[in-house]
Amino acid sequence: MSRTIYHYRFDTDLPMDAIKGSLLLAVIAVEGLKGRARVQLEARFKLNKNKRSCEIEANTDVGESIARIFTVFLVKEFGEQAFKVERVFSSIEAEASNGDRETSPADSHRHV
Repeated sequence: MSRTIYHYRFDTDLPMDAIKGSLLLAVIAVEGLKGRARVQLEARFKLNKNKRSCEIEANTDVGESIARIFTVFLVKEFGEQAFKVERVFSSIEAEASNGDRETSPADSHRHV
């Protein structure tokens, strides 16, 4: 089984607090569309301020929606050249064998 992850990298001059705000607004927007319970159950994302990166798991409609809305917010606020995003496919089995653990949506929300 594999999962799809959108991996974002941000230019050094972008304020990470503003990026965090855009991510949280995207999550709130998806809560309005899909419902808070679905977001709590299905959303998985992680923002790393030190690495200036963000990962959004997009195996569900909720995750895909968060990634799409977040991307639009980033483009409108900072421009298309201010960040890079790539779609990465990852094997869950390979991660489990490397000792990585699957994070729950609640864990993901706490990482932001």
